Amino acid sequence: MFGVEGDIDWSSIGRQVTGPVMGIPATFQTQLPWLNTFRARVGYAFGPVLPYVIAGGAFGGVRATDSITIPDTGFVLGGLSDVRLGWTAGAGLEYALNQSLSVKAEYLSVDLGSDILVLDDVTFRAHLIRGAINWRLLNRARLCRCPQANGKFWHRAPADQSPSGLLLSSGS
Repeated sequence: MFGVEGDIDWSSIGRQVTGPVMGIPATFQTQLPWLNTFRARVGYAFGPVLPYVIAGGAFGGVRATDSITIPDTGFVLGGLSDVRLGWTAGAGLEYALNQSLSVKAEYLSVDLGSDILVLDDVTFRAHLIRGAINWRLLNRARLCRCPQANGKFWHRAPADQSPSGLLLSSGS
């Protein structure tokens, strides 16, 4: 099976570390409020089970600040707010519950690069584990139980059966 997929996620991924710098209280903060990925997906079906690998590009909104707190003020030494381009890779497992419904779990590693602020080097990386329920809306592919599928989750149909050439089949 080969395909492409993409998504956009809103998140509260972030980290804040507070500690002294030369005896003065300092705060280092990073945030990833949104992330978009676009990936190629390659797998092989074993009946209703489809293990797959994914790789592609990613971009997301990143924010980082270095600040030193001088009493009665909040003096900011450096800050960054940007849209960063990077890469993503991972693997997953999808299970067909029936002809139209499947569930999946996957792991993604995302790297949006790094930047140097005034007091530290900031790296924008995330490791995501997520699940999904997929409902297939087959607009052009024909869905049926056919002997050519041999119990496979995905099946390439003859050209006269499906305009897209791709056929989904349950493994019964």
